[in-house]
Amino acid sequence: MSTDPTTDPTGAPASGPDVLLGRLGAATRAAVGPSGRVRLGGGGPALEWWIGAEDRWHLPRTSVTVRQHRIDHTPVVETAMRVPGGDVVHRTFVAAGSEFGPDGTDGTDGDTVVIEVENRSGVPVALALVVTAEASTPLTVVGSTVAGGDRPVLVLDRAPAHVAVASGPAAAADVEAIVTSGRAEPPPPGGAARANGVAGPGVAALVVPLAHTAVVRAVLPLRSPAAAPAGRRRVRGDGGTAEPVAAAFPARLPDAAGVARGWLVHAERGARIVLPAGRAADALATARIDLLLAAGDGTGIAYGPDRSDGADRVAGAERVEAVVETAATVLALDRLGLHPEAAALVGTLLAGQTLAGSFVPARAPGALRATAVAVAAAARHPLLAADPEAADDLYGPLAKAAHWLVRQQRKAAPDPWVPAAGAAVARLLRAVDQPDAAARVEGLMAGAAGAAAGPAPWLPTAASPLPGGPAATVLSLVDDVAEEVGVDPAGIDLFPRYPADWLGQGVEVHGLPTVAGRLAFAVRWHGPRPALLWDLEPSAPEVPLRLTASGLDPGWSATATRGEALLAAPTSPEPATPPDGGFS
Repeated sequence: MSTDPTTDPTGAPASGPDVLLGRLGAATRAAVGPSGRVRLGGGGPALEWWIGAEDRWHLPRTSVTVRQHRIDHTPVVETAMRVPGGDVVHRTFVAAGSEFGPDGTDGTDGDTVVIEVENRSGVPVALALVVTAEASTPLTVVGSTVAGGDRPVLVLDRAPAHVAVASGPAAAADVEAIVTSGRAEPPPPGGAARANGVAGPGVAALVVPLAHTAVVRAVLPLRSPAAAPAGRRRVRGDGGTAEPVAAAFPARLPDAAGVARGWLVHAERGARIVLPAGRAADALATARIDLLLAAGDGTGIAYGPDRSDGADRVAGAERVEAVVETAATVLALDRLGLHPEAAALVGTLLAGQTLAGSFVPARAPGALRATAVAVAAAARHPLLAADPEAADDLYGPLAKAAHWLVRQQRKAAPDPWVPAAGAAVARLLRAVDQPDAAARVEGLMAGAAGAAAGPAPWLPTAASPLPGGPAATVLSLVDDVAEEVGVDPAGIDLFPRYPADWLGQGVEVHGLPTVAGRLAFAVRWHGPRPALLWDLEPSAPEVPLRLTASGLDPGWSATATRGEALLAAPTSPEPATPPDGGFS
């Protein structure tokens, strides 16, 4: 192996957004970048991987041969880098808590990031796993453990052959120069390797040989262990301190394929939407899983201080953003029939309601929009979930919030989410047999300055889009197959847009929650003409319904809850659009 410290030639290294890593129902997060660099949330440590091949060291962050994909759209990410002889593959995902005690006992119930590096090339290589600590934490290497302060930061499944440790502002460059020039040293027998440099962030590299087809595994705890962690300095009887103790590698860890299969099982819950193979289908599959990941443990709003005088503008802005993102997640989860996750987030939204009725400090920029989106999401939830108990719990607080919206709307520029929120609250009030209260809300909304004339929009995403991300993608894509266009009567436009590359290909939707009930429908093609089949399970017998299919046959409509129709051949289909948050 060459000791030439140069890396890959200048070109176009991998670029793109990070992929969020996590576990269903958990709040802790990590992210993996396009080069495979893993970064823990909250300013935690980061982990890179380098490969020493027969020509030189290859660093993924500068390599033009790096490719990355998600396994079956899940947060199990595989990054491959070409080196002489073939590919070396890096996989990463989050698994449930594992053992980190020095004697192999359970030392933490927290989640861990798992990293697997596999040599698929035809020749042996060297692997360097490089940890950069958060803030100014110094790092110590003992056995197969990198410890930062009093906790393990990285645990390898085998002892490294060589190590390099540095601290200070130039630590990253120092470690890179040491490793790529072949100056990394064997770890001290029975001791710890630590930096003797100046104060600053610590960087440590563990170098191991990686034979053909071999796999090395490592884990990073996502939070501090609950019991005696590796790296803690034990007090000796004479009052001094002993060397830190290496942590035990977890005895049981799932593999990447098993974690991906688990995510797919969870993703099959709720509505099933089968789109033609292509970018739209891939975008929806990815956004669906990312939406479940974004839901976390249901407590995802990080509220800043609530100061009624509005002085804390930064905290107020952060809270506005958090409320809008959480409300958008609720809207999208309910649209897909993932109601348990949506219910937990609705509870979080309601817990943050102020005495005045808003969901954010009234003087925070964007308070009107944030409260309106939150009200619309929370009011729709019990209707789409067909949950009368939730409706009974929510109608009082949401009616109060609607009155706050009316007062604020009279002093602000028109916002399409305000009448949408009012329409949702009014429908919720009627569902709990409060028609007079519903009429009052509708009257107040109609009288508010700037309120939209005519029927209020049910979901004004086209006129006033939500922030990007999986929620916006889901809402846009689902609206492309079934867009709610009215409340009384319940209007549902099936396929308001039918992209050109879908022509001749069928689409199936099963168990889609709508304002009128749970809907199943499909398109089958008879030559150039589409046949539409539908079956609605009404939420209530008296709910009026009007179905249209403007993207396929603008002249067709129906009011029956079940049926089939042969539509006219589309004359000017819309072109497909890229997955930039929607296809409409």
